[in-house]
Amino acid sequence: MKNKINLAICAYKGSSVGLLNKLVIDERYVINKVITSFDKVNNSLEELCKLHNIDLILIKNKTELITLKLNCDILIVNSFPFKLPKTFFKQAKLYAINVHHSLLPKFKGKHPINWNIVSSSKFCGVSIHHLSEDFDSGRIISQAAIPLPQYISSKELSIKLINLSEDILLCTLEILSNFKEIRGMKANANGGDWKRPRIPKDGLIDFNLTDKQIKIMVTESTESDHASYGNTERGRKIFFESIVSNRTGLILAKTDHSILVKTKSGIINLKVSKQDLKILKIGDIFTQ
Repeated sequence: MKNKINLAICAYKGSSVGLLNKLVIDERYVINKVITSFDKVNNSLEELCKLHNIDLILIKNKTELITLKLNCDILIVNSFPFKLPKTFFKQAKLYAINVHHSLLPKFKGKHPINWNIVSSSKFCGVSIHHLSEDFDSGRIISQAAIPLPQYISSKELSIKLINLSEDILLCTLEILSNFKEIRGMKANANGGDWKRPRIPKDGLIDFNLTDKQIKIMVTESTESDHASYGNTERGRKIFFESIVSNRTGLILAKTDHSILVKTKSGIINLKVSKQDLKILKIGDIFTQ
């Protein structure tokens, strides 16, 4: 009988629970440890590791990874919040791979699911690539694509891509387990721009869309948890506006420098003074 492949998995919250459930019943593999962030541990993940006697390691920061011994053939990284030191992932005897929820080189880095949505891509998918010192820049081993439904929420798309990633990862693991040197395909760096364009251009929203569609486009672009604009100088403000014929309407939201007003013909983001911001409240009727 062929020796089992030893796996170590860097997991994030509960997104790896489904994958782990499939791997623990596969006799070709043995999971010797699961590594997760101290503040992101998931009850289901914790229970699963306890049930199958898997060593669950909680780390508080990436410096703790420097001294951590892996003792694995293949390291799998699945939406891990820390950049891994080269000395850490090079411990894997065969491969160190990452699961990324985009068709690399598009949408490298954080929040690829949200970037797919706000950029109105026609397709989305999952990429499995070799780990490298740069984020999401290693040679691509395998990819799987699906059509991207219009105006889907990140939560809905996340479920689709997690299911897809489990299937493609299991297939990829089978190949990697049988071949010692799979280099993969070098990604075209021209497609990996970190400053991504936004569609509609400049954040303009088509107000002929339904309320749900507009809400999805705005939410995926601005919520702090998603941070599609969170790492830019624009911060978390709402950056969209529409040409309106009537500047009188209901105040929907406030930012540091402006208010979001619903009018008869659309919604507009209006700059107001700091003094006015203190007085104005959400739900007020605003007359310019």
